[in-house]
Amino acid sequence: MATAMTWNDVLRFVKQWIESRIPGFLRLLDAISLARYGKKFLDLLLSNPKDAYNLVKEKYGGDEASADFVFVTLILKPIASKLGKLGLEYEMLRYVKEGDADKLRDLLRDFMDNNDKTSVSG
Repeated sequence: MATAMTWNDVLRFVKQWIESRIPGFLRLLDAISLARYGKKFLDLLLSNPKDAYNLVKEKYGGDEASADFVFVTLILKPIASKLGKLGLEYEMLRYVKEGDADKLRDLLRDFMDNNDKTSVSG
């Protein structure tokens, strides 16, 4: 019997994904996010996705195309991959840019194992 995937499994996978591609990048985002919002970057993503997006956008000089690329490639694609739903990253990006935390969390909950749906919160 397969072990149920938890939201912490997804977060761990995303952290490893980012660290293997751009070492220190998530630590930088965490430091800025903690200083501004009092929470780590991935927690900010779930509670206030537009602030998380704008933080990344700011780090890339306000360039939306660069921010979109970073968000999709380093953050949302590994989430979609771990959930087994490649392509979902573009729907997630739309909710992130709209700042719709509820829709983003609901979307993620839809793909989580039943025993862990409640842990996707902001």
